[in-house]
Amino acid sequence: MICRRYRPDDRAAVISVLRHSIAEWHGDWADPYWEWKFERNPHGEALIWVGEDDGRIAGCYIWNPVRIRLGTSTMLGAQSVDAATHSDYIEERASSPISPAPRGKTSPNPSLPSSMHSPSKRHFEGRFESASSHGRP
Repeated sequence: MICRRYRPDDRAAVISVLRHSIAEWHGDWADPYWEWKFERNPHGEALIWVGEDDGRIAGCYIWNPVRIRLGTSTMLGAQSVDAATHSDYIEERASSPISPAPRGKTSPNPSLPSSMHSPSKRHFEGRFESASSHGRP
């Protein structure tokens, strides 16, 4: 197992892992969504790392560039947006609040931990006021 930077020829395999791991990635819109979210971001292309096991993409961790304002300064930062580990690489263990493992799945590499997934929009809906409700764009 190696951890390395994403290459453009990894795209189909990474999308497959995302579809297998995250319900929000199911659907025929995944390829155009990938282009919009990771390749055409106005702040720059995403920083993507993959876990590769003998030529197979086992997981990914993706950050998108974002502008951060601190006082009067604006700088470029990164936001973790998608992380996924194919279930074939997740150890069977009791469910944890960080990353529950699917039941009945064992990892061919027990030293590979499952990834910690970022919360999606559905986790926060209705819980916070939007920035626009405070007069900010």
